[in-house]
This record gives sequence, C-alpha cells and structure tokens, in this order.
Amino acid sequence: MLWWEADLYDQLQIIQILARLAELGVPAQRITLICIRRAREHRPLRWSRQAACRIVAELSATHACARLPPVAVQFATRAWAAFRSPATDGLRAIVSNRSSELRVPGGAFDRLRREYPAVRDGLSPSEWRIPAAVSDGATDAESAFARVTARETRPSLGDSWCFAMTDRMAHAPVPLLQAEPSDRPVGIGTGLRPTDTEARVFADTTLNGIDRWIGGVHLRGRHLPWRWDDGTENLARPTEETRKPPHAPPSVTAAGPGAAAGPGVRDIVPRRMGCGLSACQP
Repeated sequence: MLWWEADLYDQLQIIQILARLAELGVPAQRITLICIRRAREHRPLRWSRQAACRIVAELSATHACARLPPVAVQFATRAWAAFRSPATDGLRAIVSNRSSELRVPGGAFDRLRREYPAVRDGLSPSEWRIPAAVSDGATDAESAFARVTARETRPSLGDSWCFAMTDRMAHAPVPLLQAEPSDRPVGIGTGLRPTDTEARVFADTTLNGIDRWIGGVHLRGRHLPWRWDDGTENLARPTEETRKPPHAPPSVTAAGPGAAAGPGVRDIVPRRMGCGLSACQP
C-alpha cells in the first residue's frame, strides 16, 4: 500500500508509479484507489500508521474504494509524459482532465504551470513569496518559510528546498535578499533582510537570469520561451513588448528517457487529505 496526499509533489508520484505499472504490463484492474476526499468522516485528527491502516480497512468496502479502469491508467501515462516533455504543450490537456477516478492531478498540474516565471516579474509564486514574507516582517529563513507555506492551499514545498531558493536569491549576482551570516548557506537560523534590489525585481526580469528544471523543461538564461501569464491564467510565449535587451540566450533541453525529471525536495508535513493506492491480486 502506498499513501499520498493531494499536493503537487505527491500527485506527481502517483502518475509516475501508474505510468511505470502500465509500462510493466500490470493490468489496471489490479490497482485499487481509495480517495479519502470522498469519505470526510474518516479523516482522523492526527495521522499515524495505525490510523491509516484502520481507514483503508474501513473504506475498502465503501464507494471511496475503486479499481482503476484502463482509461485512468492511460491518463496517468499521458500526464507523466507531459511532465517529462521538453515542451509545455501537453500540460493544458492534463489540467482540463475530468477523470472521475483521478480527480486531483489536474489541479496539481495547474499549480505546476504557475511555477514558471511570471510575465510581470520573472518570478514563480514560490519565489516571490519569499522576499514578500521578509518585507512583511519575517526576520529569518524559518519564519519566511512558514509564511510561504501558509499561503499554499496544498503545501508541497519543504523547508530545505525553500532555503535553497532563498540562498539563490541572497547570493545572486544582484541579490534580492540579504542573508546574515552571508558566508554560509541559508538555513533555519539565517537572518534575512530586504535589499534595495527587491523593489526593482518586479520591474526587471533580466537581473539574474535562471537555470532551472521544471519537469523535462530546462529554463536557462534571461529570455525564456515560456512564462506564466496571470491575465490569461495560461503559459504564454513572451511578446516583443515584454522582452528585454538580450544578455544570455536561453536553451531548452530534454530529459533523457531514463533521466530524472529534475530536482524535487519535500519534507514530511502533516495534512488531512490523501489517497491510498495499492497493486492488488485479482
């Protein structure tokens, strides 16, 4: 039995494993999904292994438990391929999916699209929330992380990954934050202060460039082929009016067939929503 929640990180794991099971030739009818969202009365106040086992046993005979049809596994396979693709063309179809069995990946993929640099400022929501938290009174990396995750409906960002993002901002060629001490990587005890640059970053998307993987897409340079447009709520190619004078050309590189889709870090954060998936004997 495998246990997941409804956040982006966990939903990517679900589609990856379903795609792998399909690749191995495991029949869809051997895979059972139990969605706790359909049985709210079974959500415990505190999660534990014992509580999870009890809930699965109770829900196995209810409407919350269903063997996946082949179409659901096929959808997961398409979603995993779209995530690993070197282009963003397939993401929109996954977001608009209305699978009755796999209801959550569509919303997770919408959150994934929003992690692309925004048209207006070149930052993703996870990135701009960090200096915003510092400007709003967070004095160290730990309190900034707490404020960042508090703004997420379904948090998936762990503290280690948030600290790494903060470190890049503090030690960029044009720093967006001031870290104290400045000669160490950002961690729990690192103090943070805003810089003069912070106010300018929202008007200049070419300050520091980017070198980042989002699934199979490698964003690199200062002028990127895709950005998130809040106005249309979709990925868009920057127009000439939104482009800055070129500094370093971007490149897009595909992840190899056996390569990892990019970094992903998540610490355990207790939440009250999830799905259980198991490969069962017929």
